[in-house]
Amino acid sequence: MGYDIKRQDVQKLLKNKKLIDEIVRKVTKSEETLEDLVGDIAEELASGIETDPGIKKRIVEAALSSPGFKEKIVKELVDELGDD
Repeated sequence: MGYDIKRQDVQKLLKNKKLIDEIVRKVTKSEETLEDLVGDIAEELASGIETDPGIKKRIVEAALSSPGFKEKIVKELVDELGDD
């Protein structure tokens, strides 16, 4: 039942504040939609972090200064060496 929806019709709808407010309200009440959104945002952030050496450096420095992190590294290393 394909309808011929024109781009300008969609643009008009996107400018309708009441419609957009209702869409935002419904979308943010949907757990499934929010989970998808969380995944999408996390994926984009991860991509950004991968290409930003400054952020990566800050993450590594923070991890290394957190209690127990070095012990986790040692445990992981021992597990890796034991897999041979």
